[in-house]
Amino acid sequence: MSSERSPETLLLFDGNNLVYRSFFALPPLATRSGLPTNAVLGFANVLRKVLAESPPDFAAVTFDAGGKTVRHERFDKYKANRPPTPPDLKQQLPFARKLCEALGLAILEREGIEADDIIGTLSSLAERAGYRVLIVSSDKDLLQLVSNDTLVVHPVKYERLDTEGVRRKFGVAPQQIPDVLALVGDSVDNIPGVPGIGDKGAARLISEWGSLEALLEHAHEVKNKRQREALLAHRDGAKLSKELVTILNDVELDIDLERLRYKGADRESARRLFEELEFTSHQKDYLPEETIDLSARFRALRSQDELGRFLARARKTGTLAIWLDLDRTEHFDPWGARVLRGGLAVEAGEGVHLDCGRGGIAETDFLRSLQSVVGDDAVRLVAHDLKSLVNLFRSRGIEVGENLFDTRVAAYVSNPTRRSQDLPDLLLEFLKIPLSSESDHEGPQGTLPGMSGGEEASGRLAAEKAERTLRLADRLERRIVEDDLGRVLTEIELPLISVLSAMELTGIAIDLEEFQTMSKELASELASITDEIHRLAGVEFNINSPRQLAEILFEKMNLPSFKKTQKQRVASTRVDVLEELAASFPLPRKILDYRALQKLKGTYVDALPSLVHPQTGRIHTSFNQTVTATGRLSSSDPNLQNIPIRAALGRRLRRAFVAERGYRLLSADYSQIELRVLAHLSRDEALIEAFRSGEDIHERTARQVFGDAASLSEGEKRRRAKIINFSIIYGKTAFTLGKEFGVSTREAQAFIDAYLDRYPRVRNLIDEIVRETRRTGKVRTLFGRQRYVPEIGSRNRSTRAAAERVAVNTPVQGTAADLIKKAMIDLHRRLRNERMGARLLLQVHDELVLEVPEGELEVTTELVRDTMENVYPLEVPLRVDVKTGAAWEH
Repeated sequence: MSSERSPETLLLFDGNNLVYRSFFALPPLATRSGLPTNAVLGFANVLRKVLAESPPDFAAVTFDAGGKTVRHERFDKYKANRPPTPPDLKQQLPFARKLCEALGLAILEREGIEADDIIGTLSSLAERAGYRVLIVSSDKDLLQLVSNDTLVVHPVKYERLDTEGVRRKFGVAPQQIPDVLALVGDSVDNIPGVPGIGDKGAARLISEWGSLEALLEHAHEVKNKRQREALLAHRDGAKLSKELVTILNDVELDIDLERLRYKGADRESARRLFEELEFTSHQKDYLPEETIDLSARFRALRSQDELGRFLARARKTGTLAIWLDLDRTEHFDPWGARVLRGGLAVEAGEGVHLDCGRGGIAETDFLRSLQSVVGDDAVRLVAHDLKSLVNLFRSRGIEVGENLFDTRVAAYVSNPTRRSQDLPDLLLEFLKIPLSSESDHEGPQGTLPGMSGGEEASGRLAAEKAERTLRLADRLERRIVEDDLGRVLTEIELPLISVLSAMELTGIAIDLEEFQTMSKELASELASITDEIHRLAGVEFNINSPRQLAEILFEKMNLPSFKKTQKQRVASTRVDVLEELAASFPLPRKILDYRALQKLKGTYVDALPSLVHPQTGRIHTSFNQTVTATGRLSSSDPNLQNIPIRAALGRRLRRAFVAERGYRLLSADYSQIELRVLAHLSRDEALIEAFRSGEDIHERTARQVFGDAASLSEGEKRRRAKIINFSIIYGKTAFTLGKEFGVSTREAQAFIDAYLDRYPRVRNLIDEIVRETRRTGKVRTLFGRQRYVPEIGSRNRSTRAAAERVAVNTPVQGTAADLIKKAMIDLHRRLRNERMGARLLLQVHDELVLEVPEGELEVTTELVRDTMENVYPLEVPLRVDVKTGAAWEH
């Protein structure tokens, strides 16, 4: 090799180490089909990062092929203590090998030869041939191979350890690593070592004496008595241990290094593998190059006439996809947002863009041109996050039709537990098309007057997003049909967009004076509780400091609650710990009261008045369709679904939500809807009869489970029965139930068994749901909504049990969510069709809140009750509790 050239590099990956480390380091991950993927994902991350940062000339991955080795011949108990490979990891090993092949990495393994010895022999051969060697592993054993020409790369920190790095980190030279390991031993590999000598002690001894042999020869001179006696007693074990930990560099491999020359990945194999494993971020980098000619397919609209001609095509194709870039993205305000640019598409393969202002088309003219198209039900309006678009149009007085398709919502329906519903990730998953960045569009061609190349790039990106959204809609529609999800999408989720938009824009009024009064009263109460806490503690301290609170509770007052970390025992001030202590000690109870008041004051009482919109004078929450796995709605900015209902302060807070002058608020709450759904799904005759007869289901359960137990009052029996009823739905364990009741786990299990004995078809339903979910990997609601539950096939008992609880809960909670959504859609349509003045404001849990003109209160009450109770024919009647008043809580 010429001295003028840099030496070629051999890159060796320690496959076993990297795969095992990834498996135990990353949380459980699985594909929709249930295949575990955490080990392969971590392995892929390491391989790709190192290959990118240190492009090799030669590369290979080593694995253990099994079989007896020379070490087993020397010591028959070698590795005898190793636990079996976890089943979830065993499933991933074939994919780890496929990964190596797809990335163009040779796999080296020999039965009867350990992977470390393969690495040792190859690195020695490479050094003699004048190559530079990089070994990727977190295994300390391999550090003994470090030399002037061989470095070890850590797979997490990516630090490169040379000879000085090894000495600095471990206190000895690389060639002394076997001596240190021989003293320390290894319980996993069953290497004896010398009992009582740890890493630091071993490093000090070897550093002082130079080698294991010299140390053993002078063992009687070691000053530390315990170490001296251990060395004298375990001399032979130490020598054997060094033989076992020393990596061989001369095994017979019969490998031509030229065979390991790295030629790069097989792009198509890598793409297919990453698609199968659902690694979209990796998949993106292996998509076919030049999948679409971007410059030829996207163009700018320069005038109102051009825009009009393009929109005329939308009426012919029956489709219009829209992407709008707004000046506000952090918190969307439909009244205050300004459209910067728009992207439009009516057919796959072409997108147009226009700038609003600065030489482009004015926003008002742009939106006015769109008005006749977006309101025409003959044209399907397609967008990603369509509700925001509808809100923007309606805030400008532009009504939108009902022919809608939202790619985010459709993707959510297809898989509500998908890691991301964002447009770039969905394009990769469904179309194998990456979304360009603005830099991909830089250039002077087609720039509008007064627009820079960067602005033009943003415009073309908007056009691309519109065109890609149109393509994605077509693919998602096919997926929806394939998965039999058409009913959920077309009858529930898509019609709900318009309903939620109307609710968000309407908002709800609050009594600002009442909020100010509550804030002052809460501040006074918090001050009083603070004084009481300080009195009970005997000292003033920062109640909001977990550290100071822990010192008071567990050091000063010596209360009996600790949690363990890996390094030390530390006091915990978590809610569950404080609740346990509060049963016996007054200070933790006061701390919990303080936290509850502080949260209520900071999160709601002080925060909500600042969210009153200056233009409407009302609060406008956002309802999220694509967040929960069960299909329930959530709300944000502000979250009105977390206002405490049972607490007196929570009820008072709800009373501060008020109707406008001349209106009343109407609250319609489904009664025990999830238990009624359970009765319908299980077809349990006793449960159905209880609901049909109007019997109190909790009292019935109390009689059947607790009987005439004299130790419990009738009220306590009903309270416990209610908990048991809902425990069945939510899969609460006997352990948790027992803790809540203050009884043993066995006794709590007896309550659950008694319940299931009284309602045998509920037990049958649970068993059938679990069986079917194991077979298909997913579970469905009454309306066909699906949720993937891949963890139900896990060999880990706790993971599998949690997945079974999810599987049982989803059909019940998901069906209840579907019923409420259908009720919202039906109610919205009836109010509109019958030209009623009432309007939906909120959906919270099983409750709908409306604002109703005082003169229409009676007729609206009957309309709401009739709509909600007859939303869908179940085996049991649905019942709705209706309340009306000037405020939300009456």
